[in-house]
Amino acid sequence: MKIATFINQEGHVVNFYESGLVRLYNQAYGVWTKEKEFPLELNSDMGVAEVRVKLRNMVAQLEDCRVFLAGEVKGVPYAILEGMGFNIWKSSGPVFEQLDFVATKERDALEAAKKPKVEPVPVGDIRDGHFWINLQEVLNSEPLLTSKSVLLPFMENTTFQKLEIICEHAPRWFTTEFERLHLRAEGDATGSCGCGHEIKITVYPKE
Repeated sequence: MKIATFINQEGHVVNFYESGLVRLYNQAYGVWTKEKEFPLELNSDMGVAEVRVKLRNMVAQLEDCRVFLAGEVKGVPYAILEGMGFNIWKSSGPVFEQLDFVATKERDALEAAKKPKVEPVPVGDIRDGHFWINLQEVLNSEPLLTSKSVLLPFMENTTFQKLEIICEHAPRWFTTEFERLHLRAEGDATGSCGCGHEIKITVYPKE
């Protein structure tokens, strides 16, 4: 198994906006070895396009690895990597204390994917067609779920007038699927968490 990490010079896991480097680990016969490492510089003043270019260049060096371990990942880097198909794990502390844990969780996820799933769904009243879900809480409590696995079946199979979604960012698949399903969305900051990271997206059928 391969795991890409973002760490500082002391070998501690850090977030993308701290000074650090990308290190790719590979596990063979129970031993983790470093395959490669290279610098990556991001900061919160960069535009989305610039961050996307830097992350694409990074991904090109990670070969077939699609597991990433970093510090508290929020906002643009998280959304871009998620859109590229990465499983992102958030942690802190010495990287060697985290690798076995992440590998175990990844294997558990593969096993769970083979079993029938019962996904959380938005709650509401079918009589007025108004529904609500705190997607962020759902994904934090069930790390094997994705925004698409939770929301898309509901959107495809439920007639609704309004669906309110609390989340960190608008999932990248919204644009394509909303066009297909004839939906539209409005978004605004909730201010509910006191940190400015949550937004409320309200989804409506197109008139």
